[in-house]
Amino acid sequence: ADFNNGNKMSQAFSFTFSTGDKLDRRVISGKIFSEKPQGVFLFAYLNAQDTLNPSTSKPDYISQSGIDGSYKIPGLAAGTYRIYAVQDEFRDLLFQPEQDAIGVPFGEVVLTETDTLYAGLDFFISRIDTAAPRILTSVMTDKYHLLLTFSEELDQSSVTARNFHLYDSTDNMEVNPLYAYRNFSKPTEIVLALQNDFKEGSLVYLFADSIKDRSGNTYFSEQNSVTVSLRGDTIYPAITRMNPVSGMQNSDFQNQLFSFSFNDGIDSAVVKQYTEFSDTLGNRVNFRLTFLDDANFEIIPTQKLEPSKDYIISFDLSGIYDAAENNKDTIFQYRFKTISGLDFTGAAGTVENIEFLKNPVLLLQGVDGKKITYSQKIAANKFSFERVEPGTYRLWTFYDKDSSGNYSGGSYFPFKLSEEFSYYPDSLNLRPRWAITDIKFNSGK
Repeated sequence: ADFNNGNKMSQAFSFTFSTGDKLDRRVISGKIFSEKPQGVFLFAYLNAQDTLNPSTSKPDYISQSGIDGSYKIPGLAAGTYRIYAVQDEFRDLLFQPEQDAIGVPFGEVVLTETDTLYAGLDFFISRIDTAAPRILTSVMTDKYHLLLTFSEELDQSSVTARNFHLYDSTDNMEVNPLYAYRNFSKPTEIVLALQNDFKEGSLVYLFADSIKDRSGNTYFSEQNSVTVSLRGDTIYPAITRMNPVSGMQNSDFQNQLFSFSFNDGIDSAVVKQYTEFSDTLGNRVNFRLTFLDDANFEIIPTQKLEPSKDYIISFDLSGIYDAAENNKDTIFQYRFKTISGLDFTGAAGTVENIEFLKNPVLLLQGVDGKKITYSQKIAANKFSFERVEPGTYRLWTFYDKDSSGNYSGGSYFPFKLSEEFSYYPDSLNLRPRWAITDIKFNSGK
C-alpha cells in the first residue's frame, strides 16, 4: 500500500531468480470467491504428506490474490502441490482457526517437467468453527422464565427442554423446564419456561447436556448457578414476529412459507386446532404447521393458492396458555395478498464441459435483496430456471460428491478435498417478465 492513502497494489508481484543453471517457470492460477477477495494468501506445499497441518507448518511457496480475487503462484518446481487459501490476519504464514478464514482445494495439482501452467484452482473461503458453545449467563427474568446467553448461536435441534434441567440443592429437588425457545431478536439467546416455584435464597443450578452449535460442535455437560427471582408474569401469549410481515402484497401462490413467533413458550400440540387458513370469502385452505421450538413455528399451504387474491391466517388465542397460565380471549389475524404471477422472470441456456457422472448441481444465487437461491440437479446440457423473482443473480455449478445437495468446503486437517465448482463469468440482471434464455455457460476448468 502507498504511504499517504493506503492504496493497495491491484495484484501480487513475484520476482523469481535462480542460483542454478535453470529457472522454475511453472505457474498455478485461480480465483478467490469471497466478499473481500483481495489480499488472501495462497499457501502452497510441495509433496505434502497426510500429516500436514497448515496451523503448524509454513508453506513452501506463497502468493496473494489481487483486487478481483485472481492469483498466480509462479516459479514452481515439478511436483505435487497442495494449496490452501488463507486470510492470514497475523501474517505469520500459519492458519489460525480462531481468526483466519480458509479455503480447501478440490484437488492436488501435479506439475511435471513439461508443464507450464495449471489454471482454474478456485476457492471459497470461510471461517472454521471448532469451539463448542458455552453458557455465558443464566438469568431468571421472573419466576417463570430463565434467559440463557450462549457464546454462539445454537443449532435448532438443541433448543429443546429435554436438554436442560435445574437442581434446587436447598430442597434437594430436580426441576425440568416446561418449554424452551429461541429468542430470534438475539440469536445467541434462548429462554426456558418454568412451572415450579423456588424459595427465595435457594441454591439453584442449571445443567445443560448435548448442546450443539450450527457447525456441529457439541458441549456435553455444562453447569451454571442461577439466582432465584420471585417476580410474577402477567403478560399473555401473543404473536410478535411474522415473516413476511402482515399485509404484504407479494406472497407467492405456490409453496410460500410463513414464519411466526409467540412471545412465550406454549403447548405446540394445541395450536393447530386454534388456527384457520382461508381466503376472504371463507374458503378454507389446507396447510401444514411445523414447530421449530416451543414458540417459533412455520405454516406452508399444502394446496396451490390463487394469484392476486387476499388470504387470512387466524389464530384464536383463547385456548393458548403460557407456563404462568396467562391467556387472552382474542383472535389474531395475519393478512396477505398473493402476487399476480406475471412479474416472474427466468433464466435458461446450456452448460458445456460438464461431467454428468459427477452429480452436478446448478445454482442461481441472488446477490441483492433477499438473496434467494434456486438450485437444480442437471443431467443434460440444457437447463431452465422458471418462476424466478426479479433481481441480480450469479450462476454457478458444483459437483456434489457426497450427494448432500449442498456444497461441501472440505477439511483442512485431517485433509479432505472440497467439491469442485465453477462460476459463470457475468452476473445476470433478471427483470420482471423478461427471462434470459440464451445463456452459454462453459463450466470447464
